[in-house]
Amino acid sequence: VALHETKVNAHETRLIEVEKHTTGVDGYKTVLGFAKQRRINIDRVTASRAGKMCSALCKTAGLEPGEVPDARFDTVKVWPEHILCAVFDQMFGKDSA
Repeated sequence: VALHETKVNAHETRLIEVEKHTTGVDGYKTVLGFAKQRRINIDRVTASRAGKMCSALCKTAGLEPGEVPDARFDTVKVWPEHILCAVFDQMFGKDSA
C-alpha cells in the first residue's frame, strides 16, 4: 500500500509540474492540483463533483476550461483559479486555504 501511495504521489506531483508547463495560461489549475496546493486530500468522487461545480460556474460566467494531458485519463480540465476558489470555499469552507 505504501509503495502504491508513493507512486500515486509521484504521479500527482509530476502532473502538477506538467500542467504548469503545458497550459500556457497562468491562473488555471486542475482540481487535484488546486487541492494539493491547499493541502486538501480529495478522492476521485470529490474531485469529479468539484469539476462539475467548476463547469457550471464557468458556463454561467461564459468561461471555457482548458485541458492538459493526463496519464490516467488522457486529458483533464484546468479551471480558472477564481472559479476553483469559489468551489473549494463552498465545498470545504473559506478556511480551507
